[in-house]
Amino acid sequence: MSAKNYMVLFTESHLDEYELLKETEDKEQILLGKSISEKLNTTSDLKELDKLHGVDIVCQKVVQKFNEFYKCNIEQVKVFTKLTKRETNASYYMSDKSIIIDPLLIDGLHNFFVICYIWEDFMYSDENIKVRNQADDDNASFMNDVYFKYFTTIFYAFIKDKALCNIYKFKYVLEQSNKIGESALFNLITSCQFCATYFCVAHECAHAYFDINNITFDSDDIYSAEEYEEFEADKYAYKLIIELIKEEEQSGTIIEDRELFNYSYLAPMMLINFFIAYFTVEEKIYPHKNVKLLLNNAENRLRELMKYYYFYYNEYDFPFETEGGNAAYNGILNSLDKYKEMLEQYDKNGKLSVIFNTLDNC
Repeated sequence: MSAKNYMVLFTESHLDEYELLKETEDKEQILLGKSISEKLNTTSDLKELDKLHGVDIVCQKVVQKFNEFYKCNIEQVKVFTKLTKRETNASYYMSDKSIIIDPLLIDGLHNFFVICYIWEDFMYSDENIKVRNQADDDNASFMNDVYFKYFTTIFYAFIKDKALCNIYKFKYVLEQSNKIGESALFNLITSCQFCATYFCVAHECAHAYFDINNITFDSDDIYSAEEYEEFEADKYAYKLIIELIKEEEQSGTIIEDRELFNYSYLAPMMLINFFIAYFTVEEKIYPHKNVKLLLNNAENRLRELMKYYYFYYNEYDFPFETEGGNAAYNGILNSLDKYKEMLEQYDKNGKLSVIFNTLDNC
């Protein structure tokens, strides 16, 4: 599959509070642009791509479709995508009816998907599966160690430095990005990132819908009212995502201009897996900080969303085949399982603290 247009990355520094994200035109941004699409050569090319596939366009599509699909009116809600508080987060603010999608979340998702998929691609490549001798075993161990450090570094940057790590300075990421046009790996990465972003915006639209229509939730012995609202927002968003994927598949849009594919239908779950990974690493970086509640809430969200998917799949006429989507999600889970296994091992033998100390002094 040839290279197509990919999600735009911005590499500007993120400020402490919500402030306008200013665009730069430095060489690093062009380097990232080239890694995203083989047709990008200048900052002007990057800006043109942003007009077609940038986060602002995604937000407009989601708000419009949410209004149509749920026959409601949330057009009064303003969506901001160039404001940052240096958080991998998205929020709805009731006071001024606004949604803020922090750019660090969008860029962070890209890093997450890239590292997960190139690691999984390595682990399950034909050469790696057919281990023939000790040298192959040693190489696999070495490469897993490299990808473990890549993964730890990107989350360390989010958590400790509240910044984006330029993964395209990583040797093996750059090698893979240089194969754009030959390999479909980045097509998968980008489609999942787009779908996760669509879901994220739709989730915040659901919170706006609940607020504007005075829809409230009760607590019980199992979950709080806030948790039930999160679960319901996920359901509204997920149902919308399935509709958006189906529409784009049937739209006749050429493949190079498409953003959503049926193999990304589990990307909403991947988004929640991103947050679970975030809190898992944060607990290691700040062992005295209580993040167990946040981790538990994210795990509950994932569990409830999967339950809703199974209900949706059985209750409705699911619009497309699921084999490709299941394989795409398994790719994320395979990397996360390996990372969690190694995280505990490295923590026990002291290697994790060595990595953190190295990153502290970078």
